[in-house]
Amino acid sequence: TQLGVSTGLHVYSLARALKIKKIWFIGNKVQHKADEDFLRKNLNTEPLGFLSFNQNLLAARGKFVYDDKLKAEFLYIYEVLNRRLK
Repeated sequence: TQLGVSTGLHVYSLARALKIKKIWFIGNKVQHKADEDFLRKNLNTEPLGFLSFNQNLLAARGKFVYDDKLKAEFLYIYEVLNRRLK
């Protein structure tokens, strides 16, 4: 959402003011490629990755739910982050 982007950019500005040099974005609750494109355009950068919207996690609120797709998305983001930190 535009509110989410605005919040992310505000946090980014605060981090830069604190002289934090390495700052990245992760898109969450992504449902379509259009969501990814919206984030790329409005953040003006390529996020580390995207976490899909997951109805099972929403329904489980407060309970542990194992999800293969979410695990794969986290592992991808972890690998990208490791590459950028080298």
